[in-house]
Amino acid sequence: MKQKVAAATAFSEMTQWFLVTIAEGINCDIADPDDDLLAAVIIKQFADRQIAPAPDLAAYLAPRIERSFSAAAAIVAALDAAALATGKPVNRHLARTLLDKAHAAGR
Repeated sequence: MKQKVAAATAFSEMTQWFLVTIAEGINCDIADPDDDLLAAVIIKQFADRQIAPAPDLAAYLAPRIERSFSAAAAIVAALDAAALATGKPVNRHLARTLLDKAHAAGR
């Protein structure tokens, strides 16, 4: 009987340690993406849309947009729509135009 009690106590202590460890891990901070990660997400967004802009466009966009994955998706979608509407390629000039318009509109 003592072995069962000892085993149950040990299991209970391990379970408690595990739950505390997990709970502490859940409360960690996640930083905003840096320029490199944001540029990689932008490149992936372009690839998903089968758009092949100049290699430096993602690096140009990353520091100029909100630090979020949704902003990366939004700028790529806006560039795609603008390129389709105007018949112009997705390039730095088109990106600058869209960013200037967004800035002027207060976004």
